Amino acid sequence: MKNKKMTYILLAGVVVVWGLIFVRIYSSLFSDSKEITSSKPVIKGNQNIFKKDTFVLVAKYRDPFLGGMHNPSSYVALKDPGKKNNIKPVVVKTKEPEVQIDWTVISYIGLIKNTGSNKHVSLMNINGNEYLMEEGVEKEGVKLMRNCKDSVKVVFCGKEKFIKRN
Repeated sequence: MKNKKMTYILLAGVVVVWGLIFVRIYSSLFSDSKEITSSKPVIKGNQNIFKKDTFVLVAKYRDPFLGGMHNPSSYVALKDPGKKNNIKPVVVKTKEPEVQIDWTVISYIGLIKNTGSNKHVSLMNINGNEYLMEEGVEKEGVKLMRNCKDSVKVVFCGKEKFIKRN
């Protein structure tokens, strides 16, 4: 019997609590007052009541890494807000964008060696045209600077590059 009595009392308490919650929600949704409350106090008048604090940090403690006392010449002091900053603006120079060179129009096909005269001639493909070029020769703006077995050094539009054999 004791359990039934406690259950009915607790059930009545739950109904009362939920009833109060629904009454508050209903009254706030369907009330006519359009009152807005703010949790922050409104201060009228002079807003600059607080002055900036200036102080000096004195770090008089043992340096844990060096083992000695902290250097007193390294005190940190905040600047007076009334003083001018002597910081000069830094002028940043912008670089001009580099011209992108399409190196895919130049390809190295191979090396031909003349056994009689011991000269090396490179077979180059430039803009779809094949040329036999020796060192120092220029074709279609491409100058061959050096012949190697697996690559050639060329100058194109003022830029040097090694091009490997395909």
